[in-house]
Amino acid sequence: IFATRIFEGLVARDSDYLRVAESLEPRINESAILSAGTADGGRSGEFFFFSSDHRLLLKTISADERQTLIGLLPAYWDHVNMHPNSLLSRFYGLFELRFDDVPSQAPISLIILQNVNVGAPPTSLIACYDLKGSSVNRQVVSEERLEEHRASEGEQRRFNVTYRVMKDIDFFTIEGRLKISEDDAARFLTEVHSDVAFLRDAGIMDYSLFVSKVDQRRYYGGIPNTKHALRFIRAVGEDQEDFSYNLGIIDFLQRYNLVKKVERGLKLVKALDPRLDISAIDVPRYAERFLSLAKRMVHGEEHSN
Repeated sequence: IFATRIFEGLVARDSDYLRVAESLEPRINESAILSAGTADGGRSGEFFFFSSDHRLLLKTISADERQTLIGLLPAYWDHVNMHPNSLLSRFYGLFELRFDDVPSQAPISLIILQNVNVGAPPTSLIACYDLKGSSVNRQVVSEERLEEHRASEGEQRRFNVTYRVMKDIDFFTIEGRLKISEDDAARFLTEVHSDVAFLRDAGIMDYSLFVSKVDQRRYYGGIPNTKHALRFIRAVGEDQEDFSYNLGIIDFLQRYNLVKKVERGLKLVKALDPRLDISAIDVPRYAERFLSLAKRMVHGEEHSN
């Protein structure tokens, strides 16, 4: 167990809707544990599962990510206290599992964090998107289906989503933008700016903005009654009264190290285009592109600067 006091403080901050012991009660999570794996949206080799009440996510992280989190925690604690509406994922614990009876098995690092879709059953999720601001390999839905959607009008533009987690190109074709009020849009951009500044100063890149569109009629208890309400925003506009968005910045434990530099170089060589807008770029440019993404999300794809 690492940084116990900080994690206890983070749990206490979210005690209005969080009950860690109840969420992780072994008996009611047995089926989730047995079926855990690398579902859509997870990184290669990552083991994770959601608690049965959909409030928490447990997943493994690499040794490098563990060291990044340990080093980041004091500043992270200060940031989320200073910015209670921060969109950064909420961490609630970091553990190391050791297998003393299996000498060949290396220790495993495990984190507990808030599910972006806290409390929302899968049946309430209309669509989920993992957004980075890149346009390369950031499409899940086939081009044929997206073209059909672009050409449709009115009721026919209602997209029948059959994918669990989609990406940037899918979002801007299917959703166009976040359909939220001007006040919520301004607050959203303010928080994204402060969060991105924090991550940039910490030397972090490769994070994502996770967005879920939720049908409130299937969301047990409606939007969580929490002081961190910006993470759960009501949709507005025609035919939007039953929907809301769950938002969160996730996967921010990656520094722009040698591995990422090599990854970027190989992708550029493969594509034979040094200007290619791939996801792996240096920290300042990643932050700038992410802020541009946030603006396009509230103003529409035409807002590119």
